[in-house]
Amino acid sequence: MNHDEILNIPEPEAEELFGMIEGSMDGLRRMYVLRGALEEGVFEKLKRPKDPRAMARESGMDEGLAILLCESLTAMGLLEPDGHGNYVNSKMAATYLVRGSPHAQERSLQWTWTGMERWKDLRRYLRSGPDLIRRTDF
Repeated sequence: MNHDEILNIPEPEAEELFGMIEGSMDGLRRMYVLRGALEEGVFEKLKRPKDPRAMARESGMDEGLAILLCESLTAMGLLEPDGHGNYVNSKMAATYLVRGSPHAQERSLQWTWTGMERWKDLRRYLRSGPDLIRRTDF
């Protein structure tokens, strides 16, 4: 590659590619934040306002990461700050993400996690085809 080719910015510009990648990574991070919160029982712990440090101490989480988790869940609309350093479930989280709620979506989310895991094996599927699940009688 010569000097002129290096200085010439190609079309489309690389920012377009990296913008698409970053947007995809944001979605993936949000899914893992949600999954981690569900696995740690965060929504059960935050039925009433609670300081994330106290929640962390009670459940063995790292305090700094518990704060970041609560901030991320707030940005996702799943928690609400109370103005005193505490967080509580949003109406959406209370309705759909608390175990035992009449509208809890645990089963649906389990299928989502299973699907996420399968996407990690895309290269294998591209080479050998999809997994086949045998039909069984119930």
